[in-house]
Amino acid sequence: MSIISPSLTLRNAICTAFKDAIDNGASAGNAATLAIYSGTRPATPEVSINTELAGGSIKLLGTLTCSYPCGSVIGGDLQFAPVASDMLADNSGVATWGRISTFGGVPVVDVDASTTSGVGFLQMNTTNVAKDGPIVCQSLVISA
Repeated sequence: MSIISPSLTLRNAICTAFKDAIDNGASAGNAATLAIYSGTRPATPEVSINTELAGGSIKLLGTLTCSYPCGSVIGGDLQFAPVASDMLADNSGVATWGRISTFGGVPVVDVDASTTSGVGFLQMNTTNVAKDGPIVCQSLVISA
């Protein structure tokens, strides 16, 4: 695999593009969402989850709500503002990834999930989700 090292200016521009796409159509009280799933993450956000769900390989665990604006671009990272917890998970399972979509429901980016001791873009207090229990996002950072 080849490796590139973009300048800080370019990394900030990439993260600003992520931020603008996530906040597209949002306003205070009407922000982007972060859906938490178990199972294997699709290749791209363009892959419909409904298609995947039909095969039973992916399960929606719950949906969290981002702040508006979703975060700030700092040092080549999009550091998310606090993400509101889902206090009543839809299903039980192990959170493996999340999909960030605009307020209008357009998928923007899929991210991997881990506990705070892991290396996922989405870090949670626990990845073991219990139906009707809380889902808490401790940290969400997209790095360019």
